[in-house]
Amino acid sequence: MKCYLHIGVQKTGTTSIQKFLTQNYEKLLQNGILYPLSAGKNSSQWSIAAINYNYDKHKDENDFYLVNKNIKNKDDFIKHTEKRKKAIYDEILKSNCKSVIFSSEHLTARLFYEEEIQNLKDFLSIFDEVYVIIYIREQIKAINSAYSEAIKAANILDYSINDWYLNICDYSSVIKKYEQFFTNINVRIFDFNEFENNDLISDFCKACNINIPDLEINLSKSNESIDLLGLKILEFLNNDYPFYKDGKVNPKRRELNQLIAKFFNDKNNNFSLPKDIQEEYLKYFAQGNKYIKDKYFKDKDSLFNSSIVKENYNINIDNNLLNFLAYLIKKTII
Repeated sequence: MKCYLHIGVQKTGTTSIQKFLTQNYEKLLQNGILYPLSAGKNSSQWSIAAINYNYDKHKDENDFYLVNKNIKNKDDFIKHTEKRKKAIYDEILKSNCKSVIFSSEHLTARLFYEEEIQNLKDFLSIFDEVYVIIYIREQIKAINSAYSEAIKAANILDYSINDWYLNICDYSSVIKKYEQFFTNINVRIFDFNEFENNDLISDFCKACNINIPDLEINLSKSNESIDLLGLKILEFLNNDYPFYKDGKVNPKRRELNQLIAKFFNDKNNNFSLPKDIQEEYLKYFAQGNKYIKDKYFKDKDSLFNSSIVKENYNINIDNNLLNFLAYLIKKTII
């Protein structure tokens, strides 16, 4: 039995891939391919990452998965992971499928430690072969997008080099970590000019050896973008609408993001970092990108056509206007 392990990375169309797999669950199953629902539905199969955590290293990070599952201590974690692993194994064995697909960007964004990758390898030991699939994206575009997502997640950011983005966008470090435990690594460029048929889903199907006609591809827009003005309004409101409240995910936060996205979505006014910060990021990733190019893309002159994006991070908004908007939003979101 084969396993195709899609590990992200973030900001490379992972949500679209996961929706496609969920929509076609039955037809894939009929053709001997399982996308285990016990590992998560519709969105990222975060549990595939979480059940392989070193709990002691994640417990104090306000980890979304642990909070959402009401896991408050190590005993809770052990019970949860044992139950989830059993459910996944049972679904796999019951399916009698020839191949299984897992998909979670959190396998790169949340499994930081080598011992956790070892845990993942042990979890996947039931398979005869494991094929790791990773999409990588030009880092400046990925980081600009990730900064926007961080503000939508109620973070207050300064525009300086950030260790989180250094880690998640250091693709060579991620790939080297997985190379220690897995033999078959399929590195793919997240660029429509590089995709099979210039289409992400077609490209992913090729990577997973999916050759099934008439699969459903009905993907609504995911992760609606918010323009610079909207992000600045969100930043102003972030203290009033935290992501977590009373130890749980704050439902008003989602309402706020949806409201702002509805009215502030000018694609010609997207956020981008200061030029000097972009240059520092490019310099930091240069050597690692060369490693990937030399090993996986020998025919390419460079891994990415990396370039500085025109900076767009500062906008002045009158505080009276911001306070007025905050008052209206509080009246709107009940």
